[in-house]
Amino acid sequence: MEPVTADSENAAQGCEDNDVERLGAEHALKKRGYTGVILESPDEGNFSKLYEVKQTLGKGSFGIVAECIHRESGDRRAVKVLRKRAILTDRDADRIRREIDIMRSIKEHRHIVRTYGAYEDEKHVYIVLELCTGGDMFHRLIKIRAYSEKDAAQICREALSALAHIHEAGVVYRDLKPDNFLFDTDEDTTSSLKAADFGLSSFIVEGEYLQSTCGTPMYIAPEVITKKYNTKADIWSLGVTLYIMLSGKVPFWGNTMQKTFESVRRGRYHFDDPVWESVTEHAKDCVKRMLTFKPEQRPDARTLLKDPWIVDHGLAAAKPLVETVFLNLRQFRNMNKLQKRAAQIMATNLKLEEIKNVKKAFRELDRDQSGCISMSEMHTALSRADLTISEDDLENLFQVYDVDGDGMINYLEFLAATTKMNRVLTMENMRFAFEELDKDGNGTLSASEIKIHMTDMNLTEEEMDEMIREADSNNDGEVDYEEFVFLMTEKIQLENVRDDLIGMDIDVDEETTDGYLSMMLNRQS
Repeated sequence: MEPVTADSENAAQGCEDNDVERLGAEHALKKRGYTGVILESPDEGNFSKLYEVKQTLGKGSFGIVAECIHRESGDRRAVKVLRKRAILTDRDADRIRREIDIMRSIKEHRHIVRTYGAYEDEKHVYIVLELCTGGDMFHRLIKIRAYSEKDAAQICREALSALAHIHEAGVVYRDLKPDNFLFDTDEDTTSSLKAADFGLSSFIVEGEYLQSTCGTPMYIAPEVITKKYNTKADIWSLGVTLYIMLSGKVPFWGNTMQKTFESVRRGRYHFDDPVWESVTEHAKDCVKRMLTFKPEQRPDARTLLKDPWIVDHGLAAAKPLVETVFLNLRQFRNMNKLQKRAAQIMATNLKLEEIKNVKKAFRELDRDQSGCISMSEMHTALSRADLTISEDDLENLFQVYDVDGDGMINYLEFLAATTKMNRVLTMENMRFAFEELDKDGNGTLSASEIKIHMTDMNLTEEEMDEMIREADSNNDGEVDYEEFVFLMTEKIQLENVRDDLIGMDIDVDEETTDGYLSMMLNRQS
């Protein structure tokens, strides 16, 4: 994984030197998992004696996040339990060390999740954190529904306060997005926003630049794509977040990762949508300052905290934003996973001759024949194909295709991701997917039928209900076939998809896979 300074970041680009000995060592490590010591300076004590683990809150590539109880005080906390068997490379271990080093280096701050300790035993690494129970940034806005510019300004002010503290500690956040900001409690009036998850963060020396492209595509700054950036990149990401908070729309968007990058690189956005008519000029000016294209002209976090719209009791309007903003925001947050799951079901209906190249590619990538592609296997295949990709870029690729978030790409995820969507979305395939979801065959999808197919998506009951209500456009409590087709065409925002609904030969799509997978498959075929 990349070291703490920008000068040596390129050292983490992969197996460019074809070092056979190192590849062999990594293959052996993959078979048994990490067996050495990961933490250079763990906190004193045995985790299991200090804490009692309770319910699981989520899962990731290396393990789970769970609630835990501090045995001595009775305090509720969160713990990231990382399985050493899932840590497949030295880079993975370095990444964990760096995340812990960064969290330790950032002094306690009311808007940053507190770190209580890091522990290690023979099988696991444990990172104990402050427990946040109030949901993420957008979850809160959806919950209060009639939120105002004043609410958005307060959230933005708290995020900027955290950013200023993080940047002054010599750290670039690098994955600033609504999902990574949590509220400590579910109390609407007294809870505080907390920056969480420093897994992609990096140390930076003043006057230097980072080079690895990482983060979530629609939130990253243009200079991140061109691989020369500093803390100002986080300000851009917060500007994108504020734009979405005020409108429920995204400023930079494409139907593929590559097209999203192109949109970001152009840096053009607008306030033409009618939803912006109810937003004050002061709020728009704040968005413009954060989305200043040239990073050297973009204000830093401390400067933005003095913005007249941001400051407490400032110019932000208390009048609730129009209902359209709330509806847009809810759709933006929840609909994507249902569309992806439906696309996976449709992909299973493709004819054998249409997917033979995809099946061959999957077998090539799945070196240990486990039925899933690991990040290590993907990295090895890309290296064999002479394609250079940093681990951060690789993780971004995984985030796009790993729909269920288990850290592996299964065959259905691979099939849905590497097949041209405008070929998958035929009337025949949409009918097939609808009938698969419609378990009782009554011509409509009930909430219980949809939930059966979404159980592995880590959605709360409330989020699941909201997602279903959004698909149910006539509000009769069920999703009929017309509503399903509308969901998979209009709302998925594919260009000209209505003009191309007749089944054609399937091939690997360079645009859909951002070039990486398609180039690799062409070289291996």
